[in-house]
Amino acid sequence: MAVKPEKSVYAQRSLLGAILFVIFLASLAGAWWLSTTRTAMVDNGASLLKEIRSQKDGLRHYWGQQTVADFYVIRDKQQKPVAWSATIRIPLADGYQIVDFQPAAGTQHQVGIWSLWNGLNKGEYKSHELLLAFDGNQIKAQSAKSKVPAGAEMPANFLPEIMLPLAASLLTEKNSGASFKTVDPESAVLNGQFNFGVSYFQPQNATTMQVKTDSAAAGSQTILYEFDGKKVLQKIHYVKAGLTHELTPPDKVLELFLKDTTLRALAQAAQSLPADDSPLRNLLFPQPVHPAVEMP
Repeated sequence: MAVKPEKSVYAQRSLLGAILFVIFLASLAGAWWLSTTRTAMVDNGASLLKEIRSQKDGLRHYWGQQTVADFYVIRDKQQKPVAWSATIRIPLADGYQIVDFQPAAGTQHQVGIWSLWNGLNKGEYKSHELLLAFDGNQIKAQSAKSKVPAGAEMPANFLPEIMLPLAASLLTEKNSGASFKTVDPESAVLNGQFNFGVSYFQPQNATTMQVKTDSAAAGSQTILYEFDGKKVLQKIHYVKAGLTHELTPPDKVLELFLKDTTLRALAQAAQSLPADDSPLRNLLFPQPVHPAVEMP
C-alpha cells in the first residue's frame, strides 16, 4: 500500500487553509459592502427628504397648487379589470389633504386621509384602522385593534406612505437608490410597541422604479412604479399579488364599474377639474378642512 509523502499532506493542508482564509476575507468584505450599501441607502433617503424640505415652498414645489384626482383600474394577470382605486390631493394654505381609496373586501373601499404640511414638519393619517401623527421629533400611532397609543423617535428617513410615488419619481430621475422607514397601518402598533416597516428603492431604467417593502403585517413585497416621459405615474405593479393599477380617466373607470355609487360620485365631482375643484371638496369634506395634528 502506497503512502503519500508527508510534505504532500502538509501542502494540501496549507492550500486548504489558504482557501478557507480567502473565503473568510471574502465574507467579511461582502458583509462590509452590504453594511456600507445599506447605510448609503438610508443616507440617500434622508437626503431626499431634506432636499424636499429645503425647497422654498416644500411639497408645493412638486405637487403644485391644483387639486389632482388620479383614478386607476386594477387589473389581474390576465388583464381583467377587477377593482379600482383613486388618490385625490387637495391643496390647502399650508399643506395638502390627500384622500386615498383602496379596494377592500367585497365591493368596499378602505379610505385613508393624509394631512401633510408643505415643510413635512408635521402630518397625520386617519383611517378606520389607524390614527397616525408626526412632528419633527416624534411619531405616534393608535390602532383600532390595540386602542393603546405607541410612539417612537422620528427617523430622518421616515417617508409617509402616500409619498412613495413622489419619492419613486425623484429617485428615478436621479437614477439613485434609497431606503426609507415607512408605516403599515395594519402593523404600526404591535404588542404595545410602535413598529416601522422599510422600503428599498432601486431604479430599473429611466422610467421604472422598483420598491421592495417589508412590514410585519404584509411581509415582503415588490412594487414597480412606471412613469412616462413627463414623470407622470402610469402604472403600479404589485408583483406578488399579480395586480396592476393603471392610470385611467375617471369616466373610463366608471364604464367598467357602473354600479359603484362611490366611484360614480367621485368621477362626477372630478369632471370640473382642474378649473373648479369645489365639487370634490364639498363631496369629500362638507366642512372646511385644515391640517391639524393631535398626537394620540
